[in-house]
Amino acid sequence: MSFLLLSVLTGCGGSNNTRNPPPPTVGQIYVARATFGQVLRFRAGDNGNIAPQQSLDSQAHPISMCIDVAHNRIGATSHDGTAIVLLIDNVSSFAGAIRMISGAATTMRGPAGCALDGNADLIYIIDGGATTSILVFGPASTALGNIAPSRVILLPYTASGIALDPVSNRLFVADSTNNVINVYDSASTLNGAVTPSRTIGGPQTQLTHVGSIALESSGHLAVVSGPTTVCVFSNAATLNGNVSPSAAFSLLIDGIEQIAVTPAGDLYAVDSLDILAFSNVFSATGTLAPVRIIAGPNTQLPSIIPAIPPLVNSIVIDPTR
Repeated sequence: MSFLLLSVLTGCGGSNNTRNPPPPTVGQIYVARATFGQVLRFRAGDNGNIAPQQSLDSQAHPISMCIDVAHNRIGATSHDGTAIVLLIDNVSSFAGAIRMISGAATTMRGPAGCALDGNADLIYIIDGGATTSILVFGPASTALGNIAPSRVILLPYTASGIALDPVSNRLFVADSTNNVINVYDSASTLNGAVTPSRTIGGPQTQLTHVGSIALESSGHLAVVSGPTTVCVFSNAATLNGNVSPSAAFSLLIDGIEQIAVTPAGDLYAVDSLDILAFSNVFSATGTLAPVRIIAGPNTQLPSIIPAIPPLVNSIVIDPTR
């Protein structure tokens, strides 16, 4: 953890959030240590040098995760020479089996971000290569082994993030080629070359270098736009064109790997080393200091092998358990 962040927590940093809410008493955070193949589970309100509740050997090297809160399931992608999709059931207790989708029939080349649809029982995988596509596998509740995707969504741009609203059957894809967010209705029917239903983009959106995106259940879409900048769009499902974000701010963080957001307005981020929590983000401006940082040797986040970084590069949250 950097000296900068330590200084912030002791009062030497700046933020427009002068009153921090109490930490949540309900909720589970899941983070992946890609280098060592672990998924760690913490309480959403944890802070400091605290041990995880549990640690799971994923049997792969997860680089991006997604969550189906309703069905207590996590999906993850891994690509360390072999392209793999992981599905972890009963994740709040780490009691479920780990299922793997992998093999020539999957057509996966470079799996990256993912999104789980609990209503349609599907998992969407951003797959890179010479062109970018989204591979759709199902049923997510039972999928296993060397299986072909049920559909392949062809994209004329590079996708850097993905999020899904299962209730409305709507897909959000971060387009890093054009620095916009493409919105697709009727997501579970998409196949082949598709046209976005709407696109959020233009100077007023403040979107530059779009990366990780996260959607919470009341409709706020958080978008990483640059190394430490986040834009939030309320009612993102209906937005179209060159619209202003409802919030735009910078985080006091070394760099953002992935974000997760809750209906309460808490945003969690990983920077390859630590877990940082920020509050009241739906109306935030300026520079936000973290209200909590999970860091230190007891967390199991640091590398135990010198010169090998832990790559804490993925995070999801279940705000209900």
